[in-house]
Amino acid sequence: LTIPTSNGFSDYFKSMWNWFDFLALGLLFIWMIYRSLGSENFLVYKAVLAMFPIFYTMGILRYFSIWEPLGKLVLIVSQMMMDLFSYFVLFIISAFGFWVAQLSLLRYNSEGGSTEEFGTAKRALITLFSSSFANYDDSVFSIDNSYEVMGMIIMIVYVIFTAIVLM
Repeated sequence: LTIPTSNGFSDYFKSMWNWFDFLALGLLFIWMIYRSLGSENFLVYKAVLAMFPIFYTMGILRYFSIWEPLGKLVLIVSQMMMDLFSYFVLFIISAFGFWVAQLSLLRYNSEGGSTEEFGTAKRALITLFSSSFANYDDSVFSIDNSYEVMGMIIMIVYVIFTAIVLM
């Protein structure tokens, strides 16, 4: 636990464990704001409250480092979290590129109407995320015959890239 000194908060935020505390308290603050706005934001503040224990339990790991056998495990977990953060950044950058490609290619069908899977940016992102786990329907690409092959190629490259290259 690092207490802020005359150097400001820079010393405080050098520790990874303090970041977890900061994120957990920030999520609780966001939850409190959404909760005070009323019941129309029920799903949002419920989701924010559900994310709070993730950061809070990761912050509790610092106290296990006192006991020597668990201290080694805490070091391993901290290194693993840094690797997971690096993977997450690479995944987000690559997913954004494929998301823009799929959204611009498959947003409209041949009649000019928007498609169900890629009609909005949010729906396209959900379809792309579920396809990361090879959970997609091949009929998505038969919307417009001119883009069927190209859409399939982009999706196959995306699944291979996220499943093999990034892992």
